[in-house]
Amino acid sequence: MTKEIRPADVFAAARRIGPYVRRTPLERCWALEEECGRPEVYLKLENQQRTRSFKLRGALNRVLALSPAERRRGIVAASSGNHGQGVALAAALTGVKATVVVPEVTPRVKVRAAERWGAEVICRGSNFDLAEEAAWELRGERDATFVHPCTDPEVMAGQGTVGLEIMEELPEAGTVVVPVGGGGLIGGIGVLLKAVRPAAKLVGVQAAASPAVYEAFKAGRVVPSPVGETLAEGLAGNAYEETFPLLQRLVDELVLVSEAEIARAMAWLVLKAGQVVEGSGAVGVAALLAGKLSLGAGPAVFVLSGGNVDAATLQRIVAREGRADAAG
Repeated sequence: MTKEIRPADVFAAARRIGPYVRRTPLERCWALEEECGRPEVYLKLENQQRTRSFKLRGALNRVLALSPAERRRGIVAASSGNHGQGVALAAALTGVKATVVVPEVTPRVKVRAAERWGAEVICRGSNFDLAEEAAWELRGERDATFVHPCTDPEVMAGQGTVGLEIMEELPEAGTVVVPVGGGGLIGGIGVLLKAVRPAAKLVGVQAAASPAVYEAFKAGRVVPSPVGETLAEGLAGNAYEETFPLLQRLVDELVLVSEAEIARAMAWLVLKAGQVVEGSGAVGVAALLAGKLSLGAGPAVFVLSGGNVDAATLQRIVAREGRADAAG
């Protein structure tokens, strides 16, 4: 980041993107309270945002801040899927040409969605880090603006509006649980949350198959970390030197969840809460169902960050988990 964002940046982002984004529901989940024996559990339903992901918030805030000259040259982004959709819609809303580079393993539902909004989508590499390298090369060739999903201050401020909405509706929240990939979402939420409610606990959850930020917290610095195949492909990738100090200051706890735990949470959310949530968005609920969280006093909010999952994948998971429940 060229600068560290402040709460004022999040408030400014809310005003800028307000006419375009949905204020997503914050709903109490009685079924989850019964399942876990925990009172006052709320779900922040970013899976119901336009493009079915929070990513539109940050992408739109960045694109709306472009100069006229930058708009003419266009934008380039790297994405595991959801950021690409957010960039594509933000570009469509503002008349900017967008190119999105995604890993070859990106679910087709995410690729098709970005293409429907008019973006050029290029598949490169077997994981996000390789796709990001290709996107930076393309950015140089085209003299375009790179819209980074995590380290761009305007993007992070836009993601922070999720936290602003939570605080406006539930100012007594004691814990906010957030999926963690590169840290843009939890960083943006944390800047706002810790400013208006310092006592609130901020908890991040990562997939154990790609634990880059978790490993960085253990080491006290960004270190090499495996990037494995995971149902939470939107969280897979490396930690960033630019954002890690901010996360160190804001995040109270980081938890890892297994692939089995993510699958269970995805199925549970469909069958018990009526919510279609991708693996990346389900990791917080996965940690709660697995008994891995130590929540603070007061209401707990779980950010369901996205709902873009291939129907066939979700059907397999729900059928498998249903059989396991019946057998158990």
